[in-house]
Amino acid sequence: MTAQQQRPFIFDAAALASFLLIALVFLWKSVLGQGVIASADLVLLFYPYKAYARELLSQGEAPLWNPLVYLGAPLLANIQAGILYPPNVLFLLFSFPAALTWSVLLHVWWALAGMYLFLRHGLGVTVFAAWIGALCFGAGGFLLPHVEQLNLAHTAVWLPWLLLCARRASVPPAAAWLLLGGIVTAFSFTAGHIQEFYYAFAAVALFCVFLAFAPPAEQSSRWWPLLVPALFLLIGGILSAAQLLPTLEAIAHSQASAAPVPPEPAAAVNRHEVALALLPRYWAAPGVAMAGYIGVGGALLAFFGAVQIARQRWAAFFLLLAVFGFILALGAETPFFALPHAIMPGAAAFDAAGPWLLLVNFGLAALAALGADRLRDDLPPVERRRLSLALLCGTVATLLLLLALMGRTYLAGSEQSLPEPAVVLLWSIVGVIVYAAILLVLNHGMANVWAFLLVGGIVVVELFFASRPLALNQAMPPEIYAPAATTRQLSQHWGNARYASIAAERFPLENEAARAQTLRESLPDAWARRAMAYAKYDEELRPNRNLAVGLASAGGYDGVTLPSRDYAALRAVLLGEAALPAHAGLSGLEPAALDAALWGLLNVRYLVADHEQSAPGPGWELIGQARPEGPLLYENTAALPRAFIVYETVVDADPMRLRTIDVARQALVARPIPELVGATGGPMAATIVSESALRVAIQAATPRPGLLVLADAYYPGWTATVNGAPAEVYRVNAALRGVLLPAGEHTVVFQYTSRWFQIGAITSVIGWLLALILFVPRVMRRRSR
Repeated sequence: MTAQQQRPFIFDAAALASFLLIALVFLWKSVLGQGVIASADLVLLFYPYKAYARELLSQGEAPLWNPLVYLGAPLLANIQAGILYPPNVLFLLFSFPAALTWSVLLHVWWALAGMYLFLRHGLGVTVFAAWIGALCFGAGGFLLPHVEQLNLAHTAVWLPWLLLCARRASVPPAAAWLLLGGIVTAFSFTAGHIQEFYYAFAAVALFCVFLAFAPPAEQSSRWWPLLVPALFLLIGGILSAAQLLPTLEAIAHSQASAAPVPPEPAAAVNRHEVALALLPRYWAAPGVAMAGYIGVGGALLAFFGAVQIARQRWAAFFLLLAVFGFILALGAETPFFALPHAIMPGAAAFDAAGPWLLLVNFGLAALAALGADRLRDDLPPVERRRLSLALLCGTVATLLLLLALMGRTYLAGSEQSLPEPAVVLLWSIVGVIVYAAILLVLNHGMANVWAFLLVGGIVVVELFFASRPLALNQAMPPEIYAPAATTRQLSQHWGNARYASIAAERFPLENEAARAQTLRESLPDAWARRAMAYAKYDEELRPNRNLAVGLASAGGYDGVTLPSRDYAALRAVLLGEAALPAHAGLSGLEPAALDAALWGLLNVRYLVADHEQSAPGPGWELIGQARPEGPLLYENTAALPRAFIVYETVVDADPMRLRTIDVARQALVARPIPELVGATGGPMAATIVSESALRVAIQAATPRPGLLVLADAYYPGWTATVNGAPAEVYRVNAALRGVLLPAGEHTVVFQYTSRWFQIGAITSVIGWLLALILFVPRVMRRRSR
C-alpha cells in the first residue's frame, strides 16, 4: 500500500494548500496592492452593477430595478449582475478593486480544488496526476484570460464540481451527491453567464451518457446516470428559483429573444490561428475568445493520455469532449457547427462560439492528468512497453497528420499563424524535455520523484509565465474604478434629467502626457493605452459608468437579458438609419443622427460629445465643457419633462409612427383609449414629488381626462394607483408608461413589484430549508461513523 493510499487526507490537504499558494503567486501584483485588475467589461459592466447594487442595499432598498439605464430595466433579473450569487457578497463588504482581487483569487483556488477532487476521487488518478490536471484547468488558458469577463469565469469554475457530483451520484448511495449536485448547479447558474452554464451542463450530460454506455464496474445501474443531469437541474432550479424565474421573465421580454440567429457566430476561433488558441504565447496575451491552452507541457501529457484510448476508459470520453468543443469553437469555419445547435434545445440563441473552448480546455486538462497518471512506479514492465509503443506510434501518426495538413494548407494557398520565433523555440524546448521525461520514466531511465519534480515544475512555470501578459497581472491604477471629479460635478447638476453620450475617447485627459508616462513605467504600452481609455470612459460618461454617480442614461451596456424588445424598437426609431446594436452605447455616433424632439421625449436633456464630432442639429445648444479640453456638453432645448399630460392620442402599433407625430402634444398608443378618442389640447406638466428605484410618486392636475406619460420603461411588474385606486398602466410611445387620469387633482404612484421574484424567493427558501434538513443529518452521521 502506498503512502497516498495510507494517508489520503494528508496528501489531499497538502495539494489543496499548494493551490492556494499557487493562486497567490499567480495574482501577486493585485494581492500585494501593486495595481488592480481591469478590462472593458469590468470597467463598464461589472463595476457599475456592483456599485449600484451596493448603494441600493445600503439604502435599505431591494436591488430589483435599475432606473438609470435603458430608461429603467430589471436589475436582479439581469443575471449578469449576479445579485444572488453568494460569493458576490464580497462586493458588498469591500471596495470593488479589493473585492475583485479576492473574488478572482478564491475562484481560481476553487477551480483548482474542484478539478483536483474530480480527478482524484472521481476518476481515481494519483495525487501527482490530479495536481497536474488541476493546474492545466485552474491556471490554464481558459479560466485566467476570462477573468476579464467576470461572470463567465465565475460560472466556469463549477464545471469540475458538477462532474464530481455526477460521477459520485451515478453509484449508490446517491442521495447526498444528488443534493450536492443540485446545490452546485444553483451556484453555477446564479454566477451569471447563461451561455457558459449551458455549455458546462452539456459536458455534464455527455459525461452521464458516457457513464450509461460505458459503465464502471462499481455502477449498479446502466441507465441511472441518464437521470442525474435532470435531477441536478430540478434541484438546482428549486434552489435558485429566486434568480431563475425573474431571469426567465426578462429573457421572454428581451430583444435578444426576438433577434434572428446570426448566420455566423461571433467570437469564434479562427482556423488560421489554431496554434495561438491552444498553445501559450508567453509574452503576448491571447484574444479572450481564442484562449484555451494548457501549456506545451500539459499538451504533451494530454497527448500521452490520449494515446491510451484503447486501454483507459476515461481517455476516450475526454478526447471526444475536447474535439467536440473545438469543432464548435470554430463556429462557421466548420460545417458541423450548425448540427448540434439545431438539435440541442436553446443552443441556437447563443451568438458566440469562443465559450465552447471551456470544454476543450477541460478535456485536455483531464487528458493531461490521465497521461501524468502513467508516470508511476507500480506499472508492470509489460504495461510500460505497451505505453512506450503506443506513444511512439501515436507520435508518428500525429507527425504524418501534421505533414498532411501542412501540405493541404500549402496547396490551398492558406497559412497558419504562428507567434514570433522565440516562442516557437520555447515550445520546442519544453516539448522535447517533457517528451523525453515520459520516455525515460517508461523505460526506467528516471526515478518517479525526479519526473514529478521536472514535469510538475515545467507545467507550473510555463503556465505562470503564460499568465504574465493577461489582464489579471497588469497593474492598473485603482482610480479607474473611481469617478473623476468632473463626473461627480456633472452628477450634481444633471440629476434631474437623462443624458446621452456619443463621445469616443478622442479628447485629451488632464495632464495626459504625465499620466501616460507614469503608466508606462509599470505597464506595457498597449495596457497603458487601455488604462487611458478607461479613464476617458468615465469622463465621457459612457454607459454604465453613470451608475456609480447616480446619473440617468437613456442607454446602457449589456446584451443578454437587456435591453427589452420595447426599448430596442424605440431606439430603432430614435436612430433611424444610424442603426447600432440596441444593447451597446452610442460612442462615435454623429450628432446629426440625434433628433432633439425624439430624444427630448425620453427626458434626454444633455449630450456628451467630443471635439472631432460635428455640431448636432437644431435643438442642441452648446453649454460648455466639464473641464478645459474635455468632452463637449450640449443641452437639449426640446427636452420634455419626465412626467407630463397629453390629451391627443394616435393609434398605431408601428413604433416608427413616432417620427411623424408631434411627440410633445400627442402620444402613440397601440389600442384606442375610449376616454381620449377625439380629444385635443396642449400638454400639461406633472410634478414628480418623490422617487426611489422601485417607486415614483407624481402630483398632477387636469381639467379633463388626459394621459399621464412617464418617460420610464414599460415593463411587467410596474403597477399604478391614482389617488390610491388601482389604474391600468398603458404602453405609450412604444416603450414608455402611461396612466389615464380623470379630471381633477391626483396623486399617481408607480410601484414595481416582481411577482416572479416573490414566487421564486419563497420556492428557494423552502428548497434550502429542505436541503439543510436532508443534508446536515447525513453529514453528522458520517462524522460519527
